[in-house]
Amino acid sequence: MSLKTDIQKFLVENQENAFTLAKNFQKAHDLVLYGESHVRIVKKARFFARLINAGHVQYHASEYFFNSENFGDMIEKYLKGEITKSGLSSQARPSIAILDAIKRDLTTRSVVFGGTYTTSGLTNRRHKAIYDSFKSSYNLHIKAGRFAKTNKGQFHIGAFHASRLPQSGSTKTTAQRLMADGFDCGIVRILVKGKSNMGVGHPAWFGEGDSVTPVIGRGGIFELVPILRKVAGGNAFGANLQIKGNPFFKIKPAETRGSTSYAQYYDRLIYLP
Repeated sequence: MSLKTDIQKFLVENQENAFTLAKNFQKAHDLVLYGESHVRIVKKARFFARLINAGHVQYHASEYFFNSENFGDMIEKYLKGEITKSGLSSQARPSIAILDAIKRDLTTRSVVFGGTYTTSGLTNRRHKAIYDSFKSSYNLHIKAGRFAKTNKGQFHIGAFHASRLPQSGSTKTTAQRLMADGFDCGIVRILVKGKSNMGVGHPAWFGEGDSVTPVIGRGGIFELVPILRKVAGGNAFGANLQIKGNPFFKIKPAETRGSTSYAQYYDRLIYLP
């Protein structure tokens, strides 16, 4: 069988309800990082809000929430009902479902600001900048007593930053820095269906690309999203990528060099149609 067929067969046989997978995975970790490619934020926000409303997390961190005085003031005003959705910036508005979930109970739920305006050096420079933003905001919340170190959190972040290992270069990822700092992190690659931003020639449903290639041998680059879409059948699902011998140990992100597999970068996979 081809790798594509192997992947589809594995996912069909081992798929779980996406929400159930996320809920159980959160129970096992202090902080779950959801690595994404920055598209269809509204759909992902609704999923994260559901986890918050179900009481599975006490704080939501996001790369989309800049750790700056002006941005923080704006979010605080919204959470306290001092401004409406129209008063939020275009950066914050797609995450409105998350803010509304937190707003329902400010005594037990909080926002952690993990975003940064740093773009110099792109991915490698941002690994540390995002970590620094998160830790600064997190520590302020701890000091203020908004939540405890024993409370559970989720972090919406770029896939490269959420990765257990660097996908380019040798700079430690944000996830590696958090784990070195004592956080018990679980890593999820989250993908969605959506309109193409990839240019002419891609199907209309092709939204969040995730190109992969075999770890060993030839086979060329192919996309995971069409396979996920076929398996999903219109339903959100997830899978445990740590099951021994599964085909995600035989593929790797197409952008990477070396022989580190997809399953070594990410613990779980979630697809939202």
